[in-house]
Amino acid sequence: MKKRVQILFGIVIILIVLLFIFDNPFEDNFAPKEVLFFPHLQKADITQIDIAYFISGVRLARVSKDNWQVSSFKTALAEKVELDSGTIPGESLPPQKADQNKVNKLLDILLDLQKGTPVSTNPDKQGVMELKDIALNVTLYRSDGHQLAKLWVGKQTPGFLTNYVREEGNEIYEVGASIKGLLNLPTESWVEKPAPILQ
Repeated sequence: MKKRVQILFGIVIILIVLLFIFDNPFEDNFAPKEVLFFPHLQKADITQIDIAYFISGVRLARVSKDNWQVSSFKTALAEKVELDSGTIPGESLPPQKADQNKVNKLLDILLDLQKGTPVSTNPDKQGVMELKDIALNVTLYRSDGHQLAKLWVGKQTPGFLTNYVREEGNEIYEVGASIKGLLNLPTESWVEKPAPILQ
């Protein structure tokens, strides 16, 4: 009888261990919550996207529901360089029809972008992580010119395909999406390419 109780007790212990391994009941309490950077935004709210990086500026502007135009603009740094030296860095691109698929992909990525692991709130770390004001940043606007949101995208983290990202303020996150490559495109890359002529 005593041996049966010990065997039964051992089986119960093994089942409890298996329960914790395969279905941790405390996991929800300790798991980081998925939080979006822009939970309140919808695609329809956004009518202009400005992407600035050093002296390069790309402006995507909504003309109609699914019709976007792309043009270049002077960043604050480009204006300062022009003012200081009297020369205009780079050439400006007049508005042209944008590649709608690229714009929609960018909007989907930005609206689904989740705040990852908080890394730092120390403003001194922004330079090391390439998140200063002149760093790659994207600003979203609505039709009346009101700024909806702004993000700075820094260098790649030691992790695989992740970047440091910060909103306005000092909160720096490690984001599990490598969006710097998509944002750091020249203006011409956003222009819609003519369809190939088939003969």
